[in-house]
Amino acid sequence: GIGGNRRGTDALVDALGMLAGAPLVASTIERDLLASRVAGYRSAALDELCTSGDVVWVGAGSIGSRDGRVRLCFVDQLAALAPGWEVPERPSGALHDGLREVLARRGASFWSQLREADPLAGDAELLAALWDLVWAGEVTNDSLAPLRAVIAGGGATAKKSARGPGRPRPGR
Repeated sequence: GIGGNRRGTDALVDALGMLAGAPLVASTIERDLLASRVAGYRSAALDELCTSGDVVWVGAGSIGSRDGRVRLCFVDQLAALAPGWEVPERPSGALHDGLREVLARRGASFWSQLREADPLAGDAELLAALWDLVWAGEVTNDSLAPLRAVIAGGGATAKKSARGPGRPRPGR
């Protein structure tokens, strides 16, 4: 489907259908893979499919500290595709286990709730552990915003905020 002249949501759905479940380098998904298959590709269209619950993204292994592989797939295909996926190595450590416990107990959580995993851990340490779980396919988000932020260089490490410690900037 590369070089097609099709536009809009139907073209994006078709492109995602062809790429479904493949471990794609996150930094190339929108810039190269989708833009070359959907004329006039808009990231907002993919956001709509993700936030509506039609499409999910799952980590499939890190590539350094600012990129990794992810799988995009339609929710109704997840059960059929996932059993055949190679699973990245599961991160280990007390902070990873703490995050797993918080997420198992609470489900989807805000940053302040994730701090329960280890209140003494610094923001950068907690965020790095969270991204370890993301790249391992254990944690995801209903938005691509965090993925875009880490690829752009702003989401894998927490920076000091003028608001004080323990409160990362919005979008983190």
